[in-house]
Amino acid sequence: MAIREVNYFKQSKDNARFVLLTSYITKMNYDYSKVVEKSKTYSYSTTSFDKTAFPVNLRIHGQAFYNTYDQISQIFYTRPYIYEEVQSPPLPVAVRAIKDGVYVIERPPFKTSVRLSIKRAYQSKHENESSILCEIWIPWTIAVLTLKNDDHPGPSMKMYYNDGPISSLDEILSPAWTPNLHGFGEMCLGETSSEFNNEVLSGNLDSNNVYEVYNYLINDYFNGGWNMDLGPGIVQNLCNRNIGLFQRDPLGNQELAARAMKSKQKIKRIDNSSRRSTLTRTNYLNWSLLTLPEVLNAVKLYKERYSNYETKIYQLNHILTSSNKDINDEHEACRAVGRMMIANNPEQESWEINLKISSNVINEILYEKHSVEDLKDLNVVHFGNLCTNIAQQFIFDNQDKILPLINNTLDFIADEYLYSDFKKHVDPVFVEYNDDSISTKKTKKESVSL
Repeated sequence: MAIREVNYFKQSKDNARFVLLTSYITKMNYDYSKVVEKSKTYSYSTTSFDKTAFPVNLRIHGQAFYNTYDQISQIFYTRPYIYEEVQSPPLPVAVRAIKDGVYVIERPPFKTSVRLSIKRAYQSKHENESSILCEIWIPWTIAVLTLKNDDHPGPSMKMYYNDGPISSLDEILSPAWTPNLHGFGEMCLGETSSEFNNEVLSGNLDSNNVYEVYNYLINDYFNGGWNMDLGPGIVQNLCNRNIGLFQRDPLGNQELAARAMKSKQKIKRIDNSSRRSTLTRTNYLNWSLLTLPEVLNAVKLYKERYSNYETKIYQLNHILTSSNKDINDEHEACRAVGRMMIANNPEQESWEINLKISSNVINEILYEKHSVEDLKDLNVVHFGNLCTNIAQQFIFDNQDKILPLINNTLDFIADEYLYSDFKKHVDPVFVEYNDDSISTKKTKKESVSL
């Protein structure tokens, strides 16, 4: 189950106050704190630790908006549904499919320069550019583009890889491996959104032109350098799992070591003491040593290792369906009212839900599928990724239990804002799912009833 978006609308019992909870930020992280506590010489690469499953946290973070009756009543005296006929210029040759206003754009393989920055996105864009680390082959890319419309204040794009041209909408894709992308392919636009809007307002860019919007976003992504806000990218996962010629320690592979020497790439040996920045740099230098056929083969091998959950969510038809804005009339009505609430009162508060899938739950599934021998040589990162995949599949398989839990938690947060007249800060809510029992806490000391 992938939670792409939250729009939770609630009104007080006297109908005098209204609150909207929205979120476009969800992230899953494994908790390896027990490894750190027990090991004074801890590193991400260590394999000598207790292979009891890590708990995994699903973090949903969003904004709360508040309106009174007087404010919200104005919404229904406006005309929120005004549609203009849009005459779009001719589509790019590479548009392979259009479904409900979502465009699938394919691009053949190409080479790009890698520039990495450990700084936050704003800093890396406004200070001296990072130097070019290397050049890498990017495989076939599939962009799923949604233009600005009544439901989207700006364009959005997802990006995926493939080992060849699209053959049908049943094609299984790989999420792109480079940084600044969310786990399910959504491109993190950050300040690009503001710059895009400035270009539109100045008349330099037509926001209804698929060709112009695609080129602006894709060129900004590949030419602007990458920061580590969302991590080093899925290439780290490929190297940790030794998929194809993506190797955790490329100098341990004779062929790659010879290529590194010939190309004069300064690659370091990787061991349990290697720093995270060294691992990231080595991952991309490893990528730069590969030919295009080797990169395409890695895409194929990566997809072959998918779980049932990953096979489902990365099917192109599923991606398009999940991008479809026409979910149902009730959902669309909630979103329309929500947009007007935000316009009426831009004041907002942050909220956060942390749903923990316990170690016990994950551990039981882990050892059903893997032997002790399978797990003994896994390092912290690889083991943590495995636990995360199991947690994702567990949530997907148990939606009937997980979704009501999330909805009840949203209801609690909405009440906290409603009955304090939006003057109360709501602390993050922590919920743990553990062997069919559920504990919910606002803080580590104070429990709340749902």
